[in-house]
Amino acid sequence: MANLLSAKTISKSYSTRDLFQGVTMHIEEGERLGVIGPNGSGKSTLLRILAGMESPDEGEITSKRSLRIWYVPQESVFPPESTPLQVVVDSIGGDEISAEVAASIALSRLGFDRFDQPFGELSGGWQKRVAMACGLVHDPEVMLLDEPTNHLDLEAVEWLERFVLTANMSMLFVTHDRRFLENCASRILELAPSYPDGAFEVSGNYTEFVRRKEAFLVSQEAEESALANKVRRDTAWLRQGIQGRQTRNKTQVQDTASRRAELKSISNRNLAPIKRAGINFDAVGRKTNKLLVMHSVEKSMGKKLLFQDLDLELTPGRRIGLVGPNGSGKTTLLRLIDGELLPDNGTIKRADNLRVVTASQHRLHLDPSITLQDTLCPIGEMVVYRGKEMHVSGWADRFLFSKEQLGTLVGSLSGGEQLLGPCH
Repeated sequence: MANLLSAKTISKSYSTRDLFQGVTMHIEEGERLGVIGPNGSGKSTLLRILAGMESPDEGEITSKRSLRIWYVPQESVFPPESTPLQVVVDSIGGDEISAEVAASIALSRLGFDRFDQPFGELSGGWQKRVAMACGLVHDPEVMLLDEPTNHLDLEAVEWLERFVLTANMSMLFVTHDRRFLENCASRILELAPSYPDGAFEVSGNYTEFVRRKEAFLVSQEAEESALANKVRRDTAWLRQGIQGRQTRNKTQVQDTASRRAELKSISNRNLAPIKRAGINFDAVGRKTNKLLVMHSVEKSMGKKLLFQDLDLELTPGRRIGLVGPNGSGKTTLLRLIDGELLPDNGTIKRADNLRVVTASQHRLHLDPSITLQDTLCPIGEMVVYRGKEMHVSGWADRFLFSKEQLGTLVGSLSGGEQLLGPCH
């Protein structure tokens, strides 16, 4: 297959923070490339570089001559009062009548049967379709999708899977959705410091990727062990003193230094996957078995009944996954749980002094103009966690933030990092 778009040994940093270094990748005609990686590894930045919206610090981007490429961001920002038709027409420009015809065809292909509903009234799934329609009218050869399944219900995700599998174009998508990767990706690339060149790619779906990744990491650990043995022998030789070293040539001394540097590099890579967010939500220290009990709860928004006769019980350590179509009241239920809304009927009983923290899907409560440290700890440098004080740098470390990132503006953090940031 023809190579459409390539990145060769590209690197990107913000301030003192390296996102990725020496990454090489490409996308071919007709393939579906999934890009994954830890929060803050530079996935969204990579997409913007490939789209020509940003430039790499080092390396080069090459593409097929006159390549038609379209980028769909995580969040589609359009005037809430605009209609889907007007949004797509505006993305086309030129003759308005021709633009309306093209926009109507694109929207129809994506399942719209009416084009006059205000954008602000559409669910996340339908807003995503509008953003994709803006690309379809330009007949792209490559479409770049950043977290395309965010805020979509199961029905919308299934529609998106069908679209990706049948679209007559190459797709490159950043996602954390394993099911989406399993069903849609023909090749997967992971950005992470665990790999020699900052990235690891496998042809196949997510199951094949996991199998090959585990095999690679095991072999890299074995390589570290073998190299460590050589370094120990090198160290013993060096300790023989000048007399002993004079019997060796200069090349052996250089090889010794090279092996030490290589061992340090491999050790750092093997340590990278170990670090995980360290926060325990289970040990709440309560004697009660019931944190919250909802009985026969009913709630409407305007004239629309969202749910009724709802019973729910939350106990320490319980994890509940909430699913349902867009507009079925999932977010409203969370707002009832944290006390932001009251039920129309029914009762909600909470344990004494129950503390509820909500991580908003849109992160609207975050101020992008202040630093991470001021967000985590607005006053002073100490955070109180379960009655004990902890320095803000230690608290940040639990969520995989380094000390160097404490001075970073919240608006410069990745979407995943912004989701972790307000947990205090």
